[in-house]
Amino acid sequence: MTASTTPRDTSDVRFIVIDSIFISGNDQTQEDIILKELPFTPGDTIVNSQLHYFEERVFSLGIFNNVSMRIMTPSGKNILHIHVVESWYIYPLPFIDFKENDWSKISYGMNILIKNFRGRNEDLSFSFGLGYDPFYSATYVMPYLIRSQNISLYFFSEYATVSNKSPQAEAITGGKFDNEQFTFNIGLGKRFDIYNKGEVFASYKRLTSPFSIRGITASGTGTDVVPAVAFQYTHDSRDLKQFPDRGIFFTFLSSYYGFNIDDISYNSLNSDFRFYFPVVSSFTGKVKFSTQQRFGKNIPFYNYAYLGLADEVRGHRTERVEGKKSYFGSFEVKYPLIPMFDLILDLPLIPRQLQQAKTALYLTLFADAGFVQNDGNPVTWASVYSGYGVGIAIPALPFNLGRIEYAFNKFGKGELIIDLGLSF
Repeated sequence: MTASTTPRDTSDVRFIVIDSIFISGNDQTQEDIILKELPFTPGDTIVNSQLHYFEERVFSLGIFNNVSMRIMTPSGKNILHIHVVESWYIYPLPFIDFKENDWSKISYGMNILIKNFRGRNEDLSFSFGLGYDPFYSATYVMPYLIRSQNISLYFFSEYATVSNKSPQAEAITGGKFDNEQFTFNIGLGKRFDIYNKGEVFASYKRLTSPFSIRGITASGTGTDVVPAVAFQYTHDSRDLKQFPDRGIFFTFLSSYYGFNIDDISYNSLNSDFRFYFPVVSSFTGKVKFSTQQRFGKNIPFYNYAYLGLADEVRGHRTERVEGKKSYFGSFEVKYPLIPMFDLILDLPLIPRQLQQAKTALYLTLFADAGFVQNDGNPVTWASVYSGYGVGIAIPALPFNLGRIEYAFNKFGKGELIIDLGLSF
């Protein structure tokens, strides 16, 4: 090659006009799945320092072990070279889960997940669980049902035996009990740009309870048949969605249940705001504020707002409190004891796609607080759940993240937490 055609790194260039984009390593993934994560096309100008952010947005798809972007200039043209390392896409994963943060409530089973189905970032999964809260479910997610309009399709179906989660229901019935339920959801989404998406859902739930008591079921009979519709808006500008350092996540979900069938007619509003930001040096911070609101006729206990399920106050994870309104906040700071690096193994018999991951070791400090409210009852210090603590987070991306934390509640009682996934 001559000097004029030899690719060279242009990291010293701040503003770059992209003449063309070249993608390599995508043996299965279709190119437009990657290109749809970029807010620019050939002919646009970008800032060179943004390349790392774009890398992490593509990596956030969860279907690659590694993503690298580099500007090359053969013959004076600016070519953005995107190289991806595809991950393993078929996961028959056995699991053991301790439901409700209780080691005596063990659920175990199998999740058969096909990621990046047909090379179009579609997810197809079949799962079953035995033990506590047994279930059978199927999920299908198609991000681009209509590619030209960025229309997505979502499908979910589940049959489950679900233990009662409501302390009020348990007090009324005099003990623990299970409900059997069948759920079917279907949804369509519209992605307006790489940060904003709207979705509409229709759902059907049939729940059978051993008790014909209003509140235990919405209808007051032994069986609830509850159709519902919902609308959700999501904004997501996070860099690395699996383990963010920068950006904003916000989602708002409005649902209407019952359509006055069997005198059931109620609404739920859920919102969740998260902000990720630099603090100082290598420290990064994040905050979360979320709320759940329920209002209308004959709201069943099984659809109340809860602390101790989706929103957990660390230091009170084994406790559960319910109401028609819940409010939750969390603040966390993390520091890399070992910064993120690519871990590449060379073990026999194991597919190479399962031997590469982004990993690190982070120290975390956190504080959580939350409360629930019923029909305008005043909030007192005694009704606020709060906790704080320290932890270690170990990402192994794109696969998962493990964390070990120790939390104290406002009474000084300690709690050891061993869990998978992000706190938020």
